Amino acid sequence: MSTRSVGYIPGGDRLVPTDVSFKNSFNFINLLRAIAGFGKLTICMSFLTGLQNQTPPIFSIQTACALRRTAFAGCKSMMKRAVGVSRHKENMTKIKTNVRQTAALIQTFRTAAEAVSAIVSEVETIAEAISYAVDLFEDKEACNQPMANYDHLHSDVSDASVTGRQRRLIAAPLLSEGQTRLMQTLCKERGIVLIKKGLRDHPAGIDIGFTMADYGIAETGTLIIDSSNEELRLTTMISDIHVAVLPVSRIRPTAFDFEKELRVMFAVSPNYFAFITGASRTADIERILALGVHGPLALHILLLKDH
Repeated sequence: MSTRSVGYIPGGDRLVPTDVSFKNSFNFINLLRAIAGFGKLTICMSFLTGLQNQTPPIFSIQTACALRRTAFAGCKSMMKRAVGVSRHKENMTKIKTNVRQTAALIQTFRTAAEAVSAIVSEVETIAEAISYAVDLFEDKEACNQPMANYDHLHSDVSDASVTGRQRRLIAAPLLSEGQTRLMQTLCKERGIVLIKKGLRDHPAGIDIGFTMADYGIAETGTLIIDSSNEELRLTTMISDIHVAVLPVSRIRPTAFDFEKELRVMFAVSPNYFAFITGASRTADIERILALGVHGPLALHILLLKDH
């Protein structure tokens, strides 16, 4: 198809003169796509109308309609791409904002928790957290101080308790089967005994207790743990070292931001929730601060990154 016209696009814009010769319809359609590609659908349609209105008409009605459809499709495709790019930019902006907010929340939590003698670390996976807990035995020997210097109170039960305490014990009551297998393997390699139940049979205490935290409060560095399970509750109370894993997504800025989740948790009865801030401490006697009197001597908080 060869066309030639002597006018310009209606509307007064000398964007594309109509005195251009098109050797074939393929080149012409590419030009229309180029114009439509910039979102100039109105200009493109005006251009087609101007060509069709030439005397004699350059295009038949069918050809003009086909070219209009081509121009419209090109413009629509470009608009979709533009919308997609815009949404992608919006999503990336939101992601970057969330990353900054999460980093700030983690830092706030870390600062508050370390202020009350907690040790805060970050881990990538639950497997890394389990390895972290087992590795703590490298610098810790089994001890039996709770039963020392009380020979006159010893009984068969207490003697068995001391004997058991001399074994290195780690309690992890609510791990999944896969997590339990991993911890069991690591413990066997180092001569550590893993227990998941029967903590009442260990009154002399446990070396390390490993638990998952349900939520955290950044403002105070506090852990919230649903301790309705007795084994879990004892793990957080009679262990020398408490290792708690807290998913980063479960950290809330303040206690007020935790209200909605707390209401849901309280709806289940009976329940028992523990708010744990730092290692156990008291200053009841002569206002002298003592750690580990009512609970663990040390608290390790492992912030688990969400993937």
